[in-house]
Amino acid sequence: IVFATSQDDRFPASNAIDGNPKSFWTSTGLFPQELILQLATPSDAKRLIIQGSKLKSIRVYSATPDSMDAALRGNASASEVLDPFDLVTTLELPEKNATASVPLRLSQPVSHIKLVITDGYGDFVAVNSVAVE
Repeated sequence: IVFATSQDDRFPASNAIDGNPKSFWTSTGLFPQELILQLATPSDAKRLIIQGSKLKSIRVYSATPDSMDAALRGNASASEVLDPFDLVTTLELPEKNATASVPLRLSQPVSHIKLVITDGYGDFVAVNSVAVE
């Protein structure tokens, strides 16, 4: 995880990818909340699996290596510099959510996945794990 909009030292964003389903990242209130994952290598991932609690609405975005590189180097148009991510899908999860498996229909390999949690079933949400397959 290369970015998280909130940080609690007891529940860091790295908990969402540590492989331990009992650990978690927690938001610090207010929405939206974001997590950005950088994949080890660019991938044409087929699905995203997210496990958490109090998650209600999530938007999933992806970015290609080229769009991220252009944004970081300043070799992009103004809109790409501001946001190199493209919307992949939007999720509405039931209140008793535990795990969601989301098909990703990507047209090219991506290097980053961004999760934007736009709403929750409480003031705080928890993400126990995020996996890209």
